[in-house]
Amino acid sequence: MYYLRSLKLLLLLLRLQRNLHSGQLVNSLGEFHGFPQKLGQHLTLYEGEASQVLQTLCNQGTSEFRDISSILAELGVAPVTAPQNISQASIGQVFRVQTREYGDIAVKLKYPHIAGKLGSDSKVLRAVAYLAKPFLPNGNYLLDTIAFISGKLLEECDYHEELHTQTRVFQTFAADSHIHVPRPITALCNSEVLVSQWVNGVFLEEALANAACEQKLQIYDLLWNFELQLFWRLGMIHADPHQGNFLVTGTRQTPELTILDFGSKLEFTTEQRNCLAAIVMRACDLSQLNKHLRVLGFGDEVLAEYQPVLGDIITVMFEPFYADADYDFRSWRLAYKINTILSSANFHQPFTIPPVLLTFLRMVHGLYYYAQKHRLAYNWRRNMLKITDKSGGLCT
Repeated sequence: MYYLRSLKLLLLLLRLQRNLHSGQLVNSLGEFHGFPQKLGQHLTLYEGEASQVLQTLCNQGTSEFRDISSILAELGVAPVTAPQNISQASIGQVFRVQTREYGDIAVKLKYPHIAGKLGSDSKVLRAVAYLAKPFLPNGNYLLDTIAFISGKLLEECDYHEELHTQTRVFQTFAADSHIHVPRPITALCNSEVLVSQWVNGVFLEEALANAACEQKLQIYDLLWNFELQLFWRLGMIHADPHQGNFLVTGTRQTPELTILDFGSKLEFTTEQRNCLAAIVMRACDLSQLNKHLRVLGFGDEVLAEYQPVLGDIITVMFEPFYADADYDFRSWRLAYKINTILSSANFHQPFTIPPVLLTFLRMVHGLYYYAQKHRLAYNWRRNMLKITDKSGGLCT
């Protein structure tokens, strides 16, 4: 059923290798939706010309026809004016609908057959990885990572789960006057439709670009607090930090932040959450570090081989959390420092990061990207301690 899509995806991956700056290529990513558009959104979090070209993929892919009037009629919703197709994301598209009963609402419709398309994309990626396996130092790791990512993408097609997550996060931040989650309208939601209160605002990147320095720090502080409070209070992270998922509302002097999408998230077990918290808080010695990393998915062979430099790797990886000062991200130089450590000895297998930690680091990378791009110095450790004090420390 998806043979033609698979062939097109292979050709698209070849084009990606050669040119990320082409407007035509960006249009192709947006037409595919699913994995290709997700990839384009992820690449917006890396500075450079390509990042700017790919920004449109955060909420402006190619629209797919849906008979929105019939769908609203089935839900018992009578629009006051014609619905507006506002955003085309990777899994679904969003309409703004004005109603008398609910006010303005955001109606997110899943693309037809998107789960099947994601499954097809996953098979293509696994096939490419399998063919490349003999030439890679750890081909199984790549296959496992693709399987994990594919599973997380398919989870985003589960609107019942997203509704459950959005409801929990809405309730968690209901009393916060500066961090908001749109109120889900549960009675109108089903497996194909997700409906929430409409929110007006400016997307995060545009707001940061146009704000004065003091306001940039206020906006960044809200983003940082949302991500870390979510981790501490619910044992969860928002795993899709591209700018299309965040709206800045409020006033110029007193900005507020609204989080729009909850399809991509990761929930930790209590043990995983506590182990990761201990590492982030630097509240463990080297022997405890091994135990924590094992819980997070590191294998015994990797831990044994990298034991002499394990502490150094983790220190560099989480350096912004450990520096008790306004951190200048120009000094992090993560890749350079990690490569320097790894080249200090002749290791026989690659240092592979398990998917759970990799997802947490994706969230961290989002926080790093906005701070680095807008030259914001921010004290991660001090603000993290404030959050842990309010949240009551580690889960039990």
